[in-house]
Amino acid sequence: MNHQLVLQKDYSQDILFKQIQTLNKSAYFILITYAVTAAAFVFVMWGEVSYKILIIWSSLFATILLLRAFIHYKFNPKLTPENSRLYGYYIVCTLGITGLTWGLGVMLMFPGLDQAYQFFIIFIIAGIGSSAFSSNIIFLQGLYAFFPALIFPLAIRMLLMDERLYVIMGAVIMVFMVSLYYFSKNLNGALVETLALRFENSDLVEQLKIQKSEAESANLAKSKFLAAASHDLRQPLHALMLNVTLLDERNNSDENRPVIQNIFNSVSSLEGLFNSLLDVSRLDAGVVVPDPVHFKLATILKKLNTDYKLVADEKGLVLTIPETDLVALTDPVLLERILRNLVLNGIRYTNKGTVKLAVKENNGKIDFIVSDSGIGIEKEDIDSIFEEFVQLNNPERDRSKGLGLGLSIVKRLSDLLGCGIYVQSCVGQSTAFCFSVPSGDADLVSQQAADQCEFTPIPVDHFVVIIDDEKSIREGLQRLLESWCCTVLAFGSEEEALEVLKEYEYPPDVLLVDYRLRKNRTGIEAITAINDLFDQLIPALIITGDTSSERLKEAESSGYRLLHKPLHPSKLRIFLQNLTRIKQ
Repeated sequence: MNHQLVLQKDYSQDILFKQIQTLNKSAYFILITYAVTAAAFVFVMWGEVSYKILIIWSSLFATILLLRAFIHYKFNPKLTPENSRLYGYYIVCTLGITGLTWGLGVMLMFPGLDQAYQFFIIFIIAGIGSSAFSSNIIFLQGLYAFFPALIFPLAIRMLLMDERLYVIMGAVIMVFMVSLYYFSKNLNGALVETLALRFENSDLVEQLKIQKSEAESANLAKSKFLAAASHDLRQPLHALMLNVTLLDERNNSDENRPVIQNIFNSVSSLEGLFNSLLDVSRLDAGVVVPDPVHFKLATILKKLNTDYKLVADEKGLVLTIPETDLVALTDPVLLERILRNLVLNGIRYTNKGTVKLAVKENNGKIDFIVSDSGIGIEKEDIDSIFEEFVQLNNPERDRSKGLGLGLSIVKRLSDLLGCGIYVQSCVGQSTAFCFSVPSGDADLVSQQAADQCEFTPIPVDHFVVIIDDEKSIREGLQRLLESWCCTVLAFGSEEEALEVLKEYEYPPDVLLVDYRLRKNRTGIEAITAINDLFDQLIPALIITGDTSSERLKEAESSGYRLLHKPLHPSKLRIFLQNLTRIKQ
């Protein structure tokens, strides 16, 4: 992939094309002006000059104008940068002939006329010359062909006359021509330079668009790779989580419990890393929509203190999270995720001292400051810390410090909430992340049911149908559900499920379906087919290890509950227990 900007290029052909295009825009108007001027000239000179000379001159001039009109009509629609040079030759030749016709004509007529008619001729030539200068300055070759042919014959005729006034006038005209040459050259040079800059800027913009497209394509390829890799890795991890949970429930030996717990902790750690990738994909897919409500901050702060106090204590850090009665108006789930990532980031990168969350109300807003006494951030690195997979001071890529996605997620979430975020840091001493959300109204705080209920070992005796093309996941999930007193049918494809279920008189209580199935079918299509079979809507849960933006949008828009692999069994149990409550 070539990212080298090419700024040096020969634009002479493009410039000539643009010059001729500009000249041609007024071609018909100029020809009409010449025709009217010639007619007025003949009318004034009729009777003062030989009829024969006037008829010959006017016929020749009319022929030239018709020729120019024909060339413009014939070739202008076909004008391209490639043939512009040839068309330019036509213009130079016809302009030269036009100027020469005027110049030689007035040269023959000038001597025998009264002074009034002579000054009329000078007036006509001056008018034509000024008009030609303004219209042809963009195309210097045409101006040089026309102007000398127009002016020089009259100037030479004046220099050859006996009267001093005419000689002086002829000399002045010659001097004027020389000065006009330098003036027109400089002005035309400026115009050509402007055109060259326009073409150069246009090429630069085009190259930047191409490079932007290449960068976006590379980023999309990276996202697709991560999504595919994440999906494939989540499959065995999902099966491992199910089997470890089942092993833990069946274990009666205290000797084996620490080993099982270590396995469970490792799987949970992997789950956290994959969830970070999933969060980025969900945010990029645009499926996360803020739901602002009035709520008490104490709810979030207590959970943060409970979840991270022990983690901080293990590192010998002092974690300070205040108690408060403040009410905020924002999305509590997204705000909690921002604060969790910032607090955890502070704990990870602080070896001694404190990690502190400060909250205060300020002019209708609530300011949050998460600070630590850690290693600090260099000024030039502050912007980069919000990029994906960037981890400062972690060259060994210690997985205990995450994937480098935490602050990237924080930035996306803060942008989504419109609260912004900025960083203050002193290298080797401290770092503080600051942002604000709107204050809420305590009178509008609603008591909402918790998203998760406490885990209880109550059996959830449902008739469950599983569809997943991964055998290890199917079997692991089936054994786990059967240990919860469920009746389970597990299938590897939609066709297998429909073939068996059509023999049943009653529908399943719930469908647990993988999103990506065989033959490019989706879990949504499988659920729809089973619903059609029993002619009713069956509660369904889509389980997926896919993190691609397109797949997430499709799954979210289906209206079914979506959970991601590796699926924590407690989430599945909560889902089934909620169905039990509905049935009751």
